[in-house]
Amino acid sequence: MRCEIDCRLSTAHLEIDRGRLESAASLVPQIEDLLHRAIECGALVDPWNILGFAGQFSLFPAVENSVYDHRIDDLIELINELFALYARLEKEAAATGRSDVEKPLSDSLAELARWWDQFASTEISGVEGVSGRQAWESAGQVAGAIAAWHKAGTAAGDVAFWKKHVQRFHCPKAFALLAETLIDRRDLVASMALLMLWLSRADEVPLAEADYSFYALAARWMEQLWQLDEPAGPDEAWRLAKKFFDHLEANADEYGQVPRLELAAESIRNAADVEQEPDAAEGLFSAAYENVTYRDTTDDGFEGEMLEGGGPVTDFELASEAERISEHLALLATVARLWKLASAASRTVGVAEPDRDEVLAGWLSQAASNHRQLLDLLSAVHRYRLPSPTSALEAMVEYDRRRAIKDALLERIIGACVETADARRFVSATMDRQQPTEAPADWEAPARLVLRAMFRGDADAVSAHWPELLEALESEPLLYVPTSRGGNPQRIAASRSVQQMLSRLLTYAPRLGLLDATCELIETIQAMERNHPVGPGAITEFDRLFEIGCRGIAECLVVSWEDWPERSDRELVDCLERATEPLLHCWMGHSRNIRISVLESVADRGRWQGLKKFICRYGHDLFTQPFMNYGNLRAILHQGAGAYLGALEEESDREEPLRLLDELDRRVPRAEAAGWLELAVEAVVENYSEYIDYNSTTTQSDRGEMLYTLLDFLRVAASYDRVAWNLKPIEIAHEVMVRRGREGAARIWHRAVARRTASVANNHLRRFRRLMKQYGMRLPSIAERLGQRFVGRLAIDRLSALVGPAVEELHHGRPLKSFQRLEQEVAHFTEEPSGVGFEVPSWLEALEDEVDRVRSPRSPEPAAPEPPAPIPQVRLSRERVERELETWGE
Repeated sequence: MRCEIDCRLSTAHLEIDRGRLESAASLVPQIEDLLHRAIECGALVDPWNILGFAGQFSLFPAVENSVYDHRIDDLIELINELFALYARLEKEAAATGRSDVEKPLSDSLAELARWWDQFASTEISGVEGVSGRQAWESAGQVAGAIAAWHKAGTAAGDVAFWKKHVQRFHCPKAFALLAETLIDRRDLVASMALLMLWLSRADEVPLAEADYSFYALAARWMEQLWQLDEPAGPDEAWRLAKKFFDHLEANADEYGQVPRLELAAESIRNAADVEQEPDAAEGLFSAAYENVTYRDTTDDGFEGEMLEGGGPVTDFELASEAERISEHLALLATVARLWKLASAASRTVGVAEPDRDEVLAGWLSQAASNHRQLLDLLSAVHRYRLPSPTSALEAMVEYDRRRAIKDALLERIIGACVETADARRFVSATMDRQQPTEAPADWEAPARLVLRAMFRGDADAVSAHWPELLEALESEPLLYVPTSRGGNPQRIAASRSVQQMLSRLLTYAPRLGLLDATCELIETIQAMERNHPVGPGAITEFDRLFEIGCRGIAECLVVSWEDWPERSDRELVDCLERATEPLLHCWMGHSRNIRISVLESVADRGRWQGLKKFICRYGHDLFTQPFMNYGNLRAILHQGAGAYLGALEEESDREEPLRLLDELDRRVPRAEAAGWLELAVEAVVENYSEYIDYNSTTTQSDRGEMLYTLLDFLRVAASYDRVAWNLKPIEIAHEVMVRRGREGAARIWHRAVARRTASVANNHLRRFRRLMKQYGMRLPSIAERLGQRFVGRLAIDRLSALVGPAVEELHHGRPLKSFQRLEQEVAHFTEEPSGVGFEVPSWLEALEDEVDRVRSPRSPEPAAPEPPAPIPQVRLSRERVERELETWGE
């Protein structure tokens, strides 16, 4: 029944796209009828469970034996979609003057809202509910404002006009729905006025909530501005863009400024004072407390003063401060992206305004100032210290939560730093006259020269500056240690800034037909990581950068092949195979230096027996169900297994003794025990979905000393993943072929991969069956992975590639050829059951992601718009490609 509802929801939106409002409105009663029937028959959860059981599912009568009922999330999501359909219908009816359609819809929505609100989904803690009354009010307010706009004409561009009509708007949804309608109808003056009014009220109306985001709409507005299908022309678009930024700066107020960590100033200052000027009384009385061990009488799991006293700032204050700072960061990052978007677009369309360079220079100066202040903020947050936990489960989970809050904030600041630094380079490269700007690093000056040449489509100039750029890049470190492992956030920001530039170069170089230069850059990136190691725990981005370059090369070759006379699928396959071979060698060289899984360290029999012996001897009372809680495991990894064992030793009130503690430093050396414990914990954390499979389908999971059985299966999976990882360039080439519609060549490629990997796939399946027989258990999650035989990803790519054409056919009313083929492919996947437990099969997950991508090409997150590269794809001749491939072979 959920499928029936989803089909009608999609059909209703399609009818709205086609302008058939009556047809779309007629589907709404059918959807509501199916909704109530699904609840009555049990296909959907009873909404009274929200209020009656606080969103919990009771396994037993006791409250502590309840678990969260995830079916409620599904119901709330469905109700949200229904409210969104109502809102869209109402605003479209108002925009076209169809009050005869809009009024009955409003009455029906009011009735649905009254029915839904009786379940109090917004009042229950832990349930992300939706308010029916708010949905009804916002839909009505938006429809009324659109009707007024429809009548007002040019006056609708005045801020005073919108201030009068939206003064009752109190939620982001209302602003977003109205702004979306105005942008869709290309009333950029009115939509700008509305967006600025929303921004000015940011203190009372959040700039983002669920799918409704000021940041995404601002990006859509800027993109729409430069789609010059209006007679105004590029110069008028430039003047409107300047006006947008001026109004944004005026209305953003403090949100447009880099924030400071208000919790840090006093705590850091006080900590410094304490270290430099110890209290005299402390020296007088400290002798009385020598050799006295502190006991945590509050039993809150944290050593130190009470949270209400002068100890560390509470996690609630940290969480609220992180939320406040994040709002500023989202706007700052959005402004940086909008600068890139406007500078690139204005250069592409040929804006002739004399003040363009002057305006861009102002953006450049502001970006430099913001970047410096963001680095200061990054240092302040990094210095903020969390209190150390004890080994108690509750304390470890709470510590993990607090650390996650801090790490998430650091990640947001780093992201804003990277975007702002990238904006400086991007804006500078799009200026007509080269601006003398300070280059923070040696590589930035040649990078800007190369970027300027790329934007002008000058491949010769790019080639001239390319060697200087590669030489400068080789001295830059690219690897970094994440903050969760104690990495320096400023070092991370610097590395990611280099990576941002590299990804841009790897995108643009193949578009200019510079395939050899792209390969040189990939090799340089590999040298950067090899020549500048940063120690254990380092994060490599080579795989992501390699994929960008490899995909660009494959797309250039496929697009070029499409223009060749007397071409054939076999010729394309041979061409891609010759291009992929050197890339595959480079990829294999990188793969040998990275770890796919921690269990690769116990691939040899000797080390595996050591880990197995440790688990068998100490796992019974160590690897218990509470211990295997995900938050507890992550906290152990963060503080280190050695520190965790030390905390265990300090506990004097443990109910049952631990064999590991009894034999620590006697039968087993401390360092060895910590090493084996950390390895086992990390293996479970990186394969936690497989652990859930093991825990829910086997009896061995009830015995901690049998954990090695899971790890043995995971060793086989790690070996399979290693081979699959090595095939990445092969998969990329196949994906490019299917997305460009080269199905004949893709089928040849698929058969060749299946033939060459058959023996390795069979070997892994034999190992899996041997373990099944040895341990008397079967893990469906691993069996499904091995059953893909290294070509499962290729089949999923072929399926995903059909989604775009199928949706295109549906929207334009063309014969549904791609849709029929999509149905055939889906039928092939459904022949055998897949997925484990409640987990969605990987192919269905990929299909859903692709549908979302096609239907919503712009993400609602503020990380959305990548500025369009003003670089068309150069199509190479057959002779030019042959010369390039011969050079690679040499």
